[in-house]
Amino acid sequence: MHQVGGTFSAKKRPFFLSQQHKEARVEFSKELLSNGEDWKTYVFVDEKKFKMDGPDGYVKKWSIPGVSPPEPQRSREYRKTVMVFAGINYYRKTSIQWVHETWKAVDYANALKKMFKQLRDADDSIEYILYQDNASIHTAKLTKNMLEQEDIPSVKAPARSPYMNAIENAWGELSCMVYRIKPSYDSTSELRTSIEKCWSQMSQKYIEKLCTSEPRRLVKVLCASGERINY
Repeated sequence: MHQVGGTFSAKKRPFFLSQQHKEARVEFSKELLSNGEDWKTYVFVDEKKFKMDGPDGYVKKWSIPGVSPPEPQRSREYRKTVMVFAGINYYRKTSIQWVHETWKAVDYANALKKMFKQLRDADDSIEYILYQDNASIHTAKLTKNMLEQEDIPSVKAPARSPYMNAIENAWGELSCMVYRIKPSYDSTSELRTSIEKCWSQMSQKYIEKLCTSEPRRLVKVLCASGERINY
């Protein structure tokens, strides 16, 4: 394939890192590494959007200039998406929660509250720590108040640092599993069924490896002086 100019890749998320972004990433990494964190207690959370007409860059494929067909045109039905919210922890995955793309801080706070109740009900001997990015609904005053009221300790990753969050790899794996079943889906209900099935089948051993990879990610950020990392 390479001999004919083919490439095998997934689309990368383009984002600009200013010097301020890089410095924030370095300081965040230094702080967490120096604290000697127990990464088995962390709950890595985030949202993920799934499209009916196939993956959005998480699945790699061959593209040969002049040979590979163009992406097919879909009807408006195929533009529909579903969005999920979930978390991963060394000991367990949380359940999938279906959310709206336009969800607000109050929705996020309620989803977190439900998530941590489930985690604590499963094992109240662990002091779970929330790892989230700095999206506006994650840092809203309402969300902060809920975290204090529910006694949920948290850390906020610096801006534009998706691959410092272990759940990004879980989303990539889930996307591969979902679209391996069907490259595209005919209804959102069918897509949801596949997502639920694949999430339940994802190996906890794999999740364990992701959660304990966090210090290596932080070291990579330090070695790269805050630049992007591949993980």
